[in-house]
Amino acid sequence: MFSLRASRLLILQLRPAAFTTTKPIRGNTISSTLLKQVFFERLQRITLKEVNLVTGSIGSIATGLAVWTARKEYKRWFGTGLQDDLKKKILKSTYVINKKPSLYISRGGLPDIMNIFASKEKHKTVMVCGPRGSGKTAAVRETLKGQKRVVVVTLAGESQQLARAITESLGLNTNEQVNHTEVVVNALKEIRRNPGSLEHPPVLVVEVNERFTSSKAFEDLALMLKHWGYEEALVCPIVVLSTSRAAMGLDIGMDELRAEFASVDDLDHEKAKQYIEKLCTELKLEGANDNKAVSKYAEQVVQILGSRLLHLDSFADKVRSENTRDQQQVSLKDLVPLASEPEAKMLKGSRRALKKFHKRFPNANKKDLYRLFKKPGVTVDVDEFSEMVGEDVATALDGLSDIQPHPFYVDPKTETVRVGSVFFQKVIDTDRASRWWWFW
Repeated sequence: MFSLRASRLLILQLRPAAFTTTKPIRGNTISSTLLKQVFFERLQRITLKEVNLVTGSIGSIATGLAVWTARKEYKRWFGTGLQDDLKKKILKSTYVINKKPSLYISRGGLPDIMNIFASKEKHKTVMVCGPRGSGKTAAVRETLKGQKRVVVVTLAGESQQLARAITESLGLNTNEQVNHTEVVVNALKEIRRNPGSLEHPPVLVVEVNERFTSSKAFEDLALMLKHWGYEEALVCPIVVLSTSRAAMGLDIGMDELRAEFASVDDLDHEKAKQYIEKLCTELKLEGANDNKAVSKYAEQVVQILGSRLLHLDSFADKVRSENTRDQQQVSLKDLVPLASEPEAKMLKGSRRALKKFHKRFPNANKKDLYRLFKKPGVTVDVDEFSEMVGEDVATALDGLSDIQPHPFYVDPKTETVRVGSVFFQKVIDTDRASRWWWFW
């Protein structure tokens, strides 16, 4: 505890130089960092009476303002202010769907996510997996639409800290000196201590992008979410995996991580057709009043593009753009040529992918590849796939990570591998047909 004289000496030295240099105080030399810390701690305990004694009544107003500013700085410096702001932001957050509902094909809420709202304790981490572009994020959005206290975080790289990403996602200023993990945990504990009308803890959605491929980094993330969700009941954790292969080859099993998978696959054929039919109706394409014709052309588009939501969304944007260009109305007959343009581009990329695959794995027998994936949708056990290429599946698929669309998809829930897109399957089928004599 400092004396009043020491307090006055500290206040009189409140100027920029006091924080960048060392100053002698009563014969002792104190570093700038220590001076700042001691100063803030002492000002937390200064009363108005002490202020008057130190500076006199004339300067009490100015000194009071200095104390108020210092207290505010103290909170910012040690994260208490950030913690209060974070708590308020979490309590006010709401999950909003930006996608136009008129074109959105509902698949219903994901049961694995709906179940997390049934309890206030022991929330397992739900890992949402599926091929890239299958609509994982859209499915999560539909499940959580209108839910309050939902925080969405995107991890753009393996080195990005989750706690800091949370504060930044809510638009809060961060400070390198602040322990973000401590701030986030304390804010969540405050919410837990004063739940009010909360039926469940805040929902934390972590979207992991395609650059997050390290199994070790993913395991660390899963362990943190296990602690926050299952052990401390601070959040309901959901992870949306862009690269499901990161979940393969973990040293710790899903049961021990208190995690479970929820799969989101491509739309089924009929729902993909409904998507195109809705598009024709909404844009009032020429001939859209003929339901039979609409169904016919929707079928042809799905045969060309497949039923992946990403490809259907891109096609819808293209049709919408063409329909508004030069005030020319697109007809149903235009749909097939418009779908054939992106198909040609994707087939070209898939042919490059097949060449790179054979170059990357020269010991992989083409006959084995064509035998394993002879039909669309065929799945192969990861061990069988690894035996074919001569490497473990995670390493093998990482070697092809720069190819888009990725030629293969690994399902961590079933531990199987299948062809990653309808376009790669078409390339395999075409190449196999040209080498029919291999199989005699």
